[in-house]
Amino acid sequence: MELEELPIDWSQIKLPRADYTTAVPAPRSGSTDQALDDLIHVNTRILKTKLEAMVATVQERLKIRRQNLGRIAEDKNTLSEMLQKLSVGASYHLREHREKGPFYQKLFELERERRDHDTECWRDIVLVLRDMLTFWDEYERAKARGVFLQDV
Repeated sequence: MELEELPIDWSQIKLPRADYTTAVPAPRSGSTDQALDDLIHVNTRILKTKLEAMVATVQERLKIRRQNLGRIAEDKNTLSEMLQKLSVGASYHLREHREKGPFYQKLFELERERRDHDTECWRDIVLVLRDMLTFWDEYERAKARGVFLQDV
């Protein structure tokens, strides 16, 4: 059984490249300027780290989803094989067709579980992405402030 893939390639998500260096900037006239500059760069690095952690979280969540859906698919294949054997046995009057009922019920339960996993994964990713967009906005603003202050 083929697993459905999400249309988004999460491995391609990359953070924007920072246009500043983490090297010590040229000396300024006052220690206040230096402290402000350091504060902005530290804030930018922290936000970048948060974004990287969120990307890793989304990728890990999708990995867990793939593993769970793979296990469900294996269980469904096993049940289908058992149903096939029961059907063959019933054709030769070695088994009763009514014995297949619990197997079909279990197949339906597995399909419901697969849908529940998809829904939970979507919900988890949406929550992380919402926070990620907030941090990305803050990251871009901090980066812009850093560039502006270097030019002043």
